[in-house]
Amino acid sequence: MDVKSGFDAMSEQASYQQPPQREPRGEPKPALQLRPEVTPTGPAVLRMTEHRRREAVALTQEIIEVESDLSLVQTVKSALGRLEDMLLELRELSGQAANGAEHNTALREADQQELEHSLGLIETLATATRFRSQLLLDGSHAVQGMVAGEHLEFLGVEGDIPSSPIEGYSVEIDEAALPAQIVGTHPLTQNLIDRGEQLWVREGNAEVRFRAIRGKPPQVLLAELQQALREQELPLEATLVTGERLSLQHLRYGSSHKFAVASTTPGVLSPRSLEWNSARPGRDVQGRINGEPCEGRGQILRGRSGSPLIAGLALCYTGATEDLTLKKAGTVSVLQGAIPLHLGGGLLSATPKLSLRSFRVHDLGRDVPNPSGFQSLEDVHLRTIQGARDTEAILEGALSELGSIKERLDELDQQTLRETIRKLKHEHAQLNQDGVAIEGSEQAHAVAEYTRGQIIAKTQESVVAQANQQPQAVLNLLK
Repeated sequence: MDVKSGFDAMSEQASYQQPPQREPRGEPKPALQLRPEVTPTGPAVLRMTEHRRREAVALTQEIIEVESDLSLVQTVKSALGRLEDMLLELRELSGQAANGAEHNTALREADQQELEHSLGLIETLATATRFRSQLLLDGSHAVQGMVAGEHLEFLGVEGDIPSSPIEGYSVEIDEAALPAQIVGTHPLTQNLIDRGEQLWVREGNAEVRFRAIRGKPPQVLLAELQQALREQELPLEATLVTGERLSLQHLRYGSSHKFAVASTTPGVLSPRSLEWNSARPGRDVQGRINGEPCEGRGQILRGRSGSPLIAGLALCYTGATEDLTLKKAGTVSVLQGAIPLHLGGGLLSATPKLSLRSFRVHDLGRDVPNPSGFQSLEDVHLRTIQGARDTEAILEGALSELGSIKERLDELDQQTLRETIRKLKHEHAQLNQDGVAIEGSEQAHAVAEYTRGQIIAKTQESVVAQANQQPQAVLNLLK
């Protein structure tokens, strides 16, 4: 029996453990095996790549910015909620005064003082509401406008348009606005008055039937007729024109305001005795801003929706057509002061801006026609029944404006900002999840390769040990 000596066996073991391995020339060495980082107490630590870490940090910053914008909008909504409550209280107060519930002069003066106190609180709210260091309701974040032209007035902008060039936009007026009007062809003589001349006037659902009192001169009759129109809340003005002819004119300009008249004597107001006759219709202003045709309503010229430069830009032209030596009435310049919002790097097609008009007393309730001639909430009073009625109308206009603004803020809050935050947080969570999954797959591959190498090495050691043990056992038997 051929039995190998221990030396030979050891030589064979050595040759088995270290087989000659010659690397081919020109071929790169195999890459080193990746080994996972092992903690003393657990499995491999999974880390995101640096690129994904930067993306996560950027998303976190975007979420913080949009949440800040949401806080700003909620601050505005809270302040406007308080403003609405104050306006509603003033409307109730003016309604009581307009209904004649308080005939006592002292009570009316007390109502007036309460009105003035509330207006002071509104002014304070508008000039003191802040988010961090910036004022919100004083008009500094509205679209600012300036006009150059004798009969032009800047009213505001509904929407988001860019600033105009330094030279502004040209304003051209083709036709000025006119109110509905009727002028009698027969003079209102003392003789007609003494005979008890009757005048009928109707505007909308309101109607006045006026009878002249014998012996009163035409000027006194005119004042009494004007008082009767005011008591019935007819927005009409009665005057005597050349030749003692009676003229009635609507206080509101434009084609949508109409009225009808009748008189006992043909020609005083109506061509036929006591037969309703419609006044000459009013006319809306017609013109262009920056060369673009605009919509006219009364004396207001407004840029058409869809225009990228002048959409919602509103001007008032108070002149007459005869005042126009040239069609160009002046220029208007626009400066955009809206607050830009952060909305998550392109999640929306266009980044919106928050434009906040002025909520100061002299800017609330504007453009509300009234017999008292109140231009805004700054001018109102409750000292007379007519003043109280017109105050109530001004407050109704201010509440209507405020309601539409609150609706737009609610839409910005719920459908834009909150939805953007939800999408950003979902994207952030998805990024973290995907990053862990990718890192997990890479680490799992590295662990598998490392385990495979360990198994091969242990197998080799076991085989060599067995080969060494079998000859040694035979030698022991021969001793």
